[in-house]
Amino acid sequence: MTTILAILLTVTAFPLNEVKLLDSRWRDNMERDSAWVCSITSRQALHNFRTTVGLYSAKEGGYDTMQKMGGWESPDCDLRGHVVGHMLSAHAFLYAATSDPIFLHKADSIVQGIRECQRYIGTGYVSAFPEGLIDRNIKGQSVWAPWYTLHKLMAGMLNQYHYCKNDTALQVVRDFAGWAEKKLLHLDAKTRRKILSNEFGGMPEVWMDLFLYTGDSIALQLADFFYDDSKLDPLYKGQFDMGTMHTNTFLPKVIAEAKRAKWNNQPKYREMPKAFLDEMLKHHVMAPGIVSDKEHFFPKGTMSKHLTAYTGESCCTYNMLRLANMVYSVNPKVEYIQYIEQALVNDVLGRQETQHGMINYFLPMQTGAYKLYSTPMNSFWCCVGTNFEAHAKYGENIYWHTNDTIMVNLWVPSILTCPSKGLVLRQETDFPNANTTTICVLEAPKKKITLMVRMDSTYHTISRQLRKGERITITREMKLHTVPTPDNPDIAALFYGPVLLAGKLGKVEKPFSNPDVHNDYYTYDYQVPDSIKEIVLNIDSLVLQENTTNKFITHEGIQIVPLYDVHYERYVVYWHLKK
Repeated sequence: MTTILAILLTVTAFPLNEVKLLDSRWRDNMERDSAWVCSITSRQALHNFRTTVGLYSAKEGGYDTMQKMGGWESPDCDLRGHVVGHMLSAHAFLYAATSDPIFLHKADSIVQGIRECQRYIGTGYVSAFPEGLIDRNIKGQSVWAPWYTLHKLMAGMLNQYHYCKNDTALQVVRDFAGWAEKKLLHLDAKTRRKILSNEFGGMPEVWMDLFLYTGDSIALQLADFFYDDSKLDPLYKGQFDMGTMHTNTFLPKVIAEAKRAKWNNQPKYREMPKAFLDEMLKHHVMAPGIVSDKEHFFPKGTMSKHLTAYTGESCCTYNMLRLANMVYSVNPKVEYIQYIEQALVNDVLGRQETQHGMINYFLPMQTGAYKLYSTPMNSFWCCVGTNFEAHAKYGENIYWHTNDTIMVNLWVPSILTCPSKGLVLRQETDFPNANTTTICVLEAPKKKITLMVRMDSTYHTISRQLRKGERITITREMKLHTVPTPDNPDIAALFYGPVLLAGKLGKVEKPFSNPDVHNDYYTYDYQVPDSIKEIVLNIDSLVLQENTTNKFITHEGIQIVPLYDVHYERYVVYWHLKK
């Protein structure tokens, strides 16, 4: 039986520790991710924290002999410490996803080291950079996003508390809040505006989470301090013209407002993030699920003019996924899960190259460009830290529930173990390379439940007592189709079902960032030959490649494969349609 999802008031994702990935491309990505995160030693992660407060010791191996984290984590970068925060979050997610104690112990050594630095300072402040950068921000002087960095660090601490039950990590944030109260809450409106004019990431979300964990009213005052009325008030009035604002500065502000619904039941905190997300999905989402060009929004109705080599900042996709997750939980409409699948399959899955686990900052939509990858110890862009998290938490959107309804929303090989419901399900699938999934019932309660397996916009629904040992196989229709840009119907992306396809346009040698140029991802010259800047697609001429399900070839001999499989290769995603 196929049905559209019934209208539910709220749904809840099963926690990461109840979902285990099975052998698949998804788990391969997670394992490459974990290997990279674990390759960074605790001493390396703590180096800038210790040197900043004067706790560095030659016993650590000597300043000149220990390899330092480079790029945006280098000792002279204003953002130093941000990736360490991401590492704490990634370790927390990986521990929840695998139960492997290595992630628990590795992160705890970092937490304890940062706590030592905090106690040494004695005010509650702690960071890999000195408090002077905060003072510059308060004065309105030039400084590169100190509160953004502190958000990553404190979010990592809260994730350590939530997933790893690390009480020390929570105490770090509580003491930090005490410092922030004294530092910020007495400031006047003009000074507060200076602070908010600098990117501050998800700082208000940190304070809201702290309130949810502790009930500390000071945390709510700090969250309100970081409420950016100049950007958010128009959204609450239904005005969604973001112009060309910096996308990843903007998105965390909306996420924080969605978080308010966790403790404030006013409908507006559910309705505004939903309306914003609807606007994004309608006007600003490119084929892979990406939403930015050169890190910024593009005006509505101009998408076809923004298919550049600098589209798709990874951090923006990650925050869109977080927002979609939060909106779906209180507005469970299938289109939000469809977006989550779109972004995971067509962006996140292929964001990581499969030899070394490196990632790309941008996902270029310019025809003839290619994915430019990070380096293990000399990049540490914001997107490196974001991907540490993204590949660690594939399990969070697969299974959802409400009362006695279980929803299988993503097709990912995995086992769901839910002791509270007496339920164990095993999902076997080769999606996105296949169009079937099989749900194996390993344990089931002796009562009627409703099992809903999503296909696209519809669900296959079973309402009865499940039988231990039964297998339920679902098939979804997969067809070739094009999706044009909203402003130009002659320029379109090619999909096979929900899988975005790309045309391969020639190999590229060593497409890795220059470790000596920290921001070369932004200035990189892809040297696209004039001959491949515009490519015409005739969908009717495509031929399925032998022994494949989703790989094709054009009349001109261009191989067309899923974008997530394209690495070290120039490609085309947006084609000019043959008239």
